[in-house]
Amino acid sequence: MMSQHLPCHRAVLRGIDSIKQILDGFRKQGEQQDVITGYHGILIENFQCASRFNTCVEVTAGSRLFYHIVNDDLISTKILSEMNRSKMPGEVTFMPLNRLEVRDQRYPESPDALPMVSNLQYEKKFDKVFKHVFGKTLICRSIEVATQFSRTQDLDCVTLEGDQVSRRGAITGGYYDTRKSRLELQSSIVELRERLTSQEQQYEELRDKLQKVEVEITSMMSDMQKIETKNRKNKNIYEKMRSDMRIMKGESNVIEKALGPKEKRVQSLLSNLEAMKGSARSLEDELGTDLLSQLSVQDQREVDRLNDEIKGLNLQNKKALNERIKLEGDKNKKENVLSGNLMRKREQMIQELSDISVEDRRQKLDNSSMELQTAETAIDSNKARMEDIESQIESLNREQQSKQVDLEEWKGKEKEYCDKIGDDAKVLEKMTNKQSLLLKKKEECMRKIRELGSLPSDAFEKYTHLSLKQLFKKLDQCNAELKKYSHVNKKALDQFINFSDQKEKLIKRKEESDKGHSSITDLMNVLELRKYEAIQFTFKQVSKYFSEVFSKLVPVEGNPCDEEGRR
Repeated sequence: MMSQHLPCHRAVLRGIDSIKQILDGFRKQGEQQDVITGYHGILIENFQCASRFNTCVEVTAGSRLFYHIVNDDLISTKILSEMNRSKMPGEVTFMPLNRLEVRDQRYPESPDALPMVSNLQYEKKFDKVFKHVFGKTLICRSIEVATQFSRTQDLDCVTLEGDQVSRRGAITGGYYDTRKSRLELQSSIVELRERLTSQEQQYEELRDKLQKVEVEITSMMSDMQKIETKNRKNKNIYEKMRSDMRIMKGESNVIEKALGPKEKRVQSLLSNLEAMKGSARSLEDELGTDLLSQLSVQDQREVDRLNDEIKGLNLQNKKALNERIKLEGDKNKKENVLSGNLMRKREQMIQELSDISVEDRRQKLDNSSMELQTAETAIDSNKARMEDIESQIESLNREQQSKQVDLEEWKGKEKEYCDKIGDDAKVLEKMTNKQSLLLKKKEECMRKIRELGSLPSDAFEKYTHLSLKQLFKKLDQCNAELKKYSHVNKKALDQFINFSDQKEKLIKRKEESDKGHSSITDLMNVLELRKYEAIQFTFKQVSKYFSEVFSKLVPVEGNPCDEEGRR
């Protein structure tokens, strides 16, 4: 296992965040694919167990729940080098699968004890990791059963309440708050992540649907705008044609009204012209005769005046004729315009109006109204769908905000737990410092006791009833008394006391040995007597039955034993 340590327990969470940042950076850059595929997360994310085993599993694993699982040590080395290069904070501990060595463990078959590793659900490829962490642990029914199995099976045992019994003999236990279970928090975090992922997928689907609906609405709106533009254009053309026709009708009426008086005036002018032509002819006829001889002076004057008046009228007649010619030219121009342009337009408009009947216009108007109603209905339905989608999006946003609040709350709780862990670490550090101080004080006291030298045998019981103050007072008195004998060889006194104690012990042992020797001597004498008695009894028995047995074995006349005895 490879690790990088910081002095704070919060560094574990910082290390997890640092590794996530490193992997995200590799994914964005498209590099180190072996690191991305070879990293499997922390231990707590890779298994599940029944809720009743949460406490014992947490107690057994401890901080190893946050160890990082990788395929090999090369991947962990790359991650550590990247952390060091980027100067990222945190503490990480890796468990490379290629470096873990585990052995198959035989477990006792008992209803009171279960192997912990068999009650965990995990992928087969992580078998080494979980056997390494949980392989030598049994879940026992009670602390007594755990103590028994730890002695007989050489396995660590733990109860469901979290009390541990080590195979080396140590017993650890106490109260564990199950409401702060890290495994339950991890399972709730996993569940919330899954719900968040599903809701994000639903949000993406609804957003895609909303975009499609918006595209449809946009296309419908563009079609409606095209139809409205076309209708507006046709309406403008129709209004323009109506206004042009109205203007032409007005001009035609004006022309027709002005035509009658002008025709009458032309008739009157023609009759005046004929009369003037007749008078001109008569006057021309009279011009050939000499009237001066027949006229008086007054008549002559009158003739001169009339001649002058005739000249003036001729001039006026010429002017009127020129003006008439000009007016007739203007009249001809206007008639040409009227007949060549305006009348043709009027006839064309009348023809178009005759072609477009009232029924056709009504039908077109009805069709346009139906199309408008259809478009408005589609717009209303799309608006309703859009409102429904917006309401769904708002509900999803509210739910997402609530989930975000829950996530922040869990993060706050996690931070609080980290703070508590840090506080506990500080308290533990204080207790460790206090323990070290007490150990130093103990060592100092032991040194002082050693400096005191050998003590009487009753020293350990004589002063047990005294208080600490009285003991210090006695110690001061003893030190004052000892100052009087500062010239005495203290080491010789200590040796004398030690030798005296050893002498008493040796005398006691000699007395015990003498007692043992006497008892052994008595026992040997008794055994010797019993031996002689047994031999004598055996000899008597043999001599008693020898003749009888021999006579049965060797049937001859006379008793050779008796003869041998006589000889």
